[in-house]
Amino acid sequence: MYMNVLFCAVAVIFAFMGMLIRIGKADGIMGGFVKNFKKKRETYDLTWLRAFVSKVLYFCAVCFAIMAAGEMVQIKMITWAGIILFVVAVFYSARYTEIEDNFKKEL
Repeated sequence: MYMNVLFCAVAVIFAFMGMLIRIGKADGIMGGFVKNFKKKRETYDLTWLRAFVSKVLYFCAVCFAIMAAGEMVQIKMITWAGIILFVVAVFYSARYTEIEDNFKKEL
């Protein structure tokens, strides 16, 4: 019961953070996605970076919603599928944002 509420709350938080980043109101959060974000900010296309980070956060919200659904129907396989998808999303986004050419401004 309590895990279901926790998973739903985390899903809402991830979705809200994704919305804030998408509209450009929370660029400080992107410092967790990109190393040395303050230095690289001038060379990055922020529109593409915001779009990517918000999509990752929306996907993480979906993963936590899947975990909540698994707890609701009491099927551990669904919960573990959400956990595995969340871990994959975190590792993929960390690796993708590390490559500097993905978000460079075109001059």
